[in-house]
Amino acid sequence: MPAPATTTLRLLVTVKAYPSVSTKYNELVCCAGITEDRQWVRLYPVPYRDLPNHTQFQKYDIVEVTCERREAHKDNRPESWRPRLDTMRVISQGEAFRVVGSRGADHPPRARRPAGDGIAK
Repeated sequence: MPAPATTTLRLLVTVKAYPSVSTKYNELVCCAGITEDRQWVRLYPVPYRDLPNHTQFQKYDIVEVTCERREAHKDNRPESWRPRLDTMRVISQGEAFRVVGSRGADHPPRARRPAGDGIAK
């Protein structure tokens, strides 16, 4: 059997799902985010509460982690990766909007919604 494909990903964490109970890992979280080249990435399994404090990340942090492709019979989605938790590190905390997620000059400003409850009378 060939070795799984591996890569190092740097991503802006945008999703941290509610923990689910696992018989193998006790408690798991599915996380997702956007890479520097704007690709959607899903990381699973992440035993978040069992991670060392220095690797526990929050939404909108930028993290770097080496990952391998999940086995096709378990998950064949192209965005899914299994993180190697011993390689995970938080690159920046809470500065993600300024670094990655800001709407630069090449994007027009978003239209504002009208005031009120949005219900036509």
